[in-house]
This record gives sequence, C-alpha cells and structure tokens, in this order.
Amino acid sequence: MKGKNLAKGLLATAALALTIMAVPASTVKAEGAQSTYTVERGDNLSKIAKKIYGDEKLWRVIYNANSSVVKDDYIIYNTQVLIIPAVENNQGQTVTTPAPAVTTSAPAETAPVPATPDQAAATPAPETQTPAPAPAPSQQEYTLDYNAIASWVDGGFIGVDASNSPVVMALDAESEYAVIIFGDNSDMTAVSFVGPITYTDEFATITDETNGLALTFSVAEVNDTTLALDMGDVGSAVIAAAAKEDVLSVIKIAIENYKHVA
Repeated sequence: MKGKNLAKGLLATAALALTIMAVPASTVKAEGAQSTYTVERGDNLSKIAKKIYGDEKLWRVIYNANSSVVKDDYIIYNTQVLIIPAVENNQGQTVTTPAPAVTTSAPAETAPVPATPDQAAATPAPETQTPAPAPAPSQQEYTLDYNAIASWVDGGFIGVDASNSPVVMALDAESEYAVIIFGDNSDMTAVSFVGPITYTDEFATITDETNGLALTFSVAEVNDTTLALDMGDVGSAVIAAAAKEDVLSVIKIAIENYKHVA
C-alpha cells in the first residue's frame, strides 16, 4: 500500500483523544434537577450510565441530552462536560449522582460481601463501595502472534519517538485492520493494539481484538509518505512509509524483544 493513499485514508491534522476502556473515578457536580459530568480518560457512555444511574442501558439518556456535542459515533473526550438528566431508579428515587455499587440490576456475584470483625481488622475497607475498576492498560499483558499478523499485513509505516523507541503502524490492503506498536526502551515494554481500525474526521480508532480496549488518536499528514501520530500518554512520533518486508521486520523484532500491553 502506498503511503499517500494511507495518509489520505487516515485524514490530517488534529488533537488527541484517548478512549481506553478502563473505569476511573467519577466527577459529578449537582445542578438542580440535573447534573454535569466531566469525562475522564477511559470513559464511554455506557460506563458513565452505569456509574450515574446504576444501569449501563441508560447510556442513550445521556447521549440524547448531549447530542449537540457528542458525535454520531458516540465518541467522547477527556475533560468534556456532559449534561446528566435526572431519572428515577427502580426504587422511585431521582438519580443524578453516582449510583451505589450494588443495585437490583447488578449480578449477585458483584455485590460486596460484608466483612466479619476478624476480616475487617485484617483488611481495611475501601473508601467507597464501588465495583473494582477494570485493570489499567499497563496490567493487560499479552503475546502478539507474528504469523497471524504477517498473514494480513499489506504495508505500513515505521519510525521512532522522542526517546528513540520503535514505533510501527501496519494495515491490511483495505486499511480496515491494523497493528500499532509503540515501544518504550526504558523498560522494554510496548503499548500494542491489533484489530479493526476506523476513521472519524481527524481521528483514527483501533479496537484491540484480544481485550476490546479502544485507542483513538490523531493523525496528521506531514507529506505524501510521512505521518505524525499523537497518542497522548502513549506517546507521539513521526513515521514514514515503508515496504511490507521492513514493516514486518520491525514488528517481529518488537514482538521478540518487548513485553506487550494495551
């Protein structure tokens, strides 16, 4: 695949947005019959509905109240402020603040078990009774399958970041499936995503096929064969179009020498 065609497919210019699917603490400010919610890294509409209302199926209530600022593909951004309409829960209570961890809609196995006096003495109780958050991206270690990746890669881009750590982005022939590896030479880890990739305006989003985590990042066209990636905390880099063989060579080295997380 030629770099020029890929760069056009990914579009140009913009700022960063990371939507890695982890559950952070909520930020809610009451305002009468409704409230506002400040989006944090890792949020999506379903998770916000779960935290606010105790029911992730109510995400569309939040979407409908914010349709003027939330795009049709439901992408939200860190620090974005959303309106949270008041709704009644199944006890007839009006809810505009985070719901208790245990609700009648939650599976029984997720309810916290009261500690006995001995257990309480041995294990301090958490500050808030909320469900345990999903593991942070750095805890999600897994192994990439080089042969599987090599079977569909058609071309891509390689480069290094500011610390001279390797960066590679490879795509299939239709630019619909991708692998992104962002190395870190300081601890020999690499943030890696393999899965479907979609494009929305100035952003590209890749959803990892192994754990379902999604990474949305900005892509800017430097020239016909060079792209600038901005992935926020993950890092930024300028990468240049490379032959399929060179792209696969970098992927193979990264798989063999780095611990991969997403």
